[in-house]
Parts: sequence; C-alpha cells; structure tokens
Amino acid sequence: MADMPFPAALAEDLKTASLDDGTLSVIAVDGEAVAPRILAKDVALSTTGERDRPSVAKLAEVIPACVQSVYLNGLVPTAPGTDLHRAMTVAAEIAEPGATVWTVSDMMSTSGQLALSKAVLAEPADQAAETAAADAPVDLHRNVWKVSGMANAATPLLSASREWVRDFTRGLCRGWNASGCKSIELDPVNPVRTATGLPKDPVPPFPAVDAVTTATTCSFTLPDELLFDGGSAELRGDVDEVLNQPLALLDANAETTLRIVGHAASSGAYTAAELLALSKARVQAVRDRIVAAGIEKARVSSRGVGDTEPLAEDIDPSTGLQIPEIAAAERRVELIIEGAPCSR
Repeated sequence: MADMPFPAALAEDLKTASLDDGTLSVIAVDGEAVAPRILAKDVALSTTGERDRPSVAKLAEVIPACVQSVYLNGLVPTAPGTDLHRAMTVAAEIAEPGATVWTVSDMMSTSGQLALSKAVLAEPADQAAETAAADAPVDLHRNVWKVSGMANAATPLLSASREWVRDFTRGLCRGWNASGCKSIELDPVNPVRTATGLPKDPVPPFPAVDAVTTATTCSFTLPDELLFDGGSAELRGDVDEVLNQPLALLDANAETTLRIVGHAASSGAYTAAELLALSKARVQAVRDRIVAAGIEKARVSSRGVGDTEPLAEDIDPSTGLQIPEIAAAERRVELIIEGAPCSR
C-alpha cells in the first residue's frame, strides 16, 4: 500500500460499509519471515442509530480518507519479499460471513508457499493456481475477494506476464472458495509510485526475451507464451512488445538478414509431425508480422524444427512425463540477425 494510490473502488466500498454500519479490519503484510500484523479488527465505520440521519452520510464521505490517514499512511514494509499466503490466512480467519476481502498487492509473492518460482511460472496460470491453492489452502467462505495493484511491480511487466498474474489470481480465488473471481481485473499499467526508500523486492523470474550478441550477430530467444495465444500459432495482440527490439535493429541496419527458427517441446500428446507442423506455422506467423512491419521478404528466412533441436531433455525418463520448467524453455522462437551486433 505504501507505493500504490488508494484504490477508488475500495474507497467506494468503505463509504457503503459506513452507510450500512459496517466494520473494518486491516492486516499489514511485511517482508519475508515477518508475520502479518492486525492493525484493526472489527472497527466501527459509523455511529450507531438510524441510518437516514444526515450525519451518517457525511461521515461515510470522509471514511476513506480517515482509513488512509489512520491505518495506511506511513505503512511501509521493513524487509524485502512478500509472504502473501500468511496474510490471506489471517484474513480468512477474521473475516465475518458476508464480508468483502480486499487485497492491495501486486500479487507477486516471493516467499512462503505462494512464491512465484521459475517452475511455477513455467506452468499455465490456471494449472499453477490449482496446485498453489491445494498446497497453500485458504478458505474465504464464499466472501467476495477484490484485488488492486495486481501485477503492477516497480519494474514494468510485459502484458503476457501481467495477464498470467491476473489468471493466477483468479484461479486462487476459485481454489480459496471466494466469490467475485471473474471480476478480478488488471489495473492500469504501472501507476505512479509515491513512496521512496522501500526495501527492494526481487522480481519473480517471468519469461523474458533473451539476447546474445557477437561482433556480427544478434540472437533473440523469444518464449512462446510471449508470442502466441495458448498452444496455437495465433500471434498475441501485444506481440510487438517483444518484436520491437529485433525490428528496430533490422530497420536500422539494411544490410542485415534474419533467420527465424521455431522450436517445440516434446510431448506424448502430439506426434513428431504435429510438433513440426506447429513450429512451422508459428515461424510463418512471426515472419509474416516482421514482413508486414516493413522488412523485405528477401532478407528473412524461416524454418520450424519441432522438437528435434532441444536445449535439454524435457521428458522425465522415469515417468515419461514432461518436465514443465524445461519444456517451457524448449517452446521458443529464435531470431538470428546476421550482419550487426545487438548494440549497433
């Protein structure tokens, strides 16, 4: 809360609760290995008596500012990291039936049972949430759960990563027996940060574009989840976020050429021919987008290789099952620009 604006929807909920003679509980989440603190428990948000009194409405209007001043201003963590599960467990314990549970957080837990490790982030968000909710159970007793600040880290995330956090949070909502899950949405990207001197939280290892340079080449490795919708060959609507850098290098160096290589992970659910066809369809989609951006066709070559050029073995020999973290690295498209280093 220290470096996020006060959510307008939360302010409206506080006004409504005050008009209805409701109460407020506040839980502060600190850094790693620091227990959550209960700052307020069942604190009255209004005065008793008839609800149609003018003073009731006047008090409701100022309640959000009062809550911010008394409980939230100056509330800063003392250690880096976030153990979100411990805080949500406390919230579930003290929330009364019919309550609305608000979580003001980027939802990027870096410690405890909900830590977003590389292995967790390698899974589809729904699947990761189902596993997390089972391993780190919370029962919100069908109370409405609302979230503000989700995926708004100090370091801006790619759209695909923000959507993963949203879908993961919705999955937790379902797994934690809350309601209102479909209404959980992302806030505008990276709002203005107002606090300074906060502990620097580690950023979870979301999929990212990797660039390797030599004196005459620049090779980009693009994870498939940043390029394509689901397991398809359809480009994401925000694909230019990850193509802008190689496109800029190609545009600035007319003598360069581009090779596109598409890879797939091994899978018992698909034949080698199907994986090859998928990788070919994907590189064709990327090639078409690059040509549409103004790069001449003659400068671009492409090939899909299916799972024939792996970085590592992604099938567990003892079980015959995919190893999610390794398989995620195999699902990639490589853009090799020849004729210029990455920094040129």
